[in-house]
Amino acid sequence: VVKKNLETKITEDRLKEYYNKNKHKYSTDQVHAYHILVDSEVKAKELLAALQKPGADFLALAEKESKDPSAKNNRGDLGYFTRDLFDPKFSDAAFSGKPNELLGPVKTPFGFHIIKVVDFKRGRQPEYPEVETKVRAELQRTLIDQFVAEARKTVPVKRL
Repeated sequence: VVKKNLETKITEDRLKEYYNKNKHKYSTDQVHAYHILVDSEVKAKELLAALQKPGADFLALAEKESKDPSAKNNRGDLGYFTRDLFDPKFSDAAFSGKPNELLGPVKTPFGFHIIKVVDFKRGRQPEYPEVETKVRAELQRTLIDQFVAEARKTVPVKRL
């Protein structure tokens, strides 16, 4: 199905266009951030409000409130990471912030995050040939997702 419906859509021009629109995904930039993960948006907003008060201790609150199992050990400190390490919504938020900025709530499949950006390390922007295989895989995955979404609209799906 993929070969029949999508292979002709993955051309060299389309790959380069996808790369140019998504260059930031391939950068080796790193961000250092803390996070707190909770189950509800309401709880995330409560924690965000608490963190905006003078003297609030993000790390202590992360250790106490985060449902991330590693928070008991790292107190929500994720260290430095590249954009591709976490869920795209989480990474996009973290990379859009400024040092000491609180962000959130950010919804991912894991729950709702409050993020505190600590620092940035600028990396380099790989040229297209260096990441061509990755670009091809991501474009193919995007096209498959779009194809499946369209198919679901026209073909009834029954759960057994």
